Amino acid sequence: SEALFAEWENELDQYSSAALRQDSERKMKQTRIQYVQLITAMRKAEAKMDPVLRAFKDQVLYLKHNLNAQAIASLQSELVAVES
Repeated sequence: SEALFAEWENELDQYSSAALRQDSERKMKQTRIQYVQLITAMRKAEAKMDPVLRAFKDQVLYLKHNLNAQAIASLQSELVAVES
């Protein structure tokens, strides 16, 4: 993003029309403000995601091992039924 804004700012001097230059500069400043707000919101959301993702990981691990244990136990009872 910084490269985009730097390029945009450097190219402002290339305008021959003062009105177009001013409009482009105004839009660049507005866009930069919106970009900073967006990045700030995304970082706040990212910080809140880690605890949730850790809790999900715990649940997945728990289900993975416990469901496998249940599946193995049910296979044991099937084996007993087949052998008799």
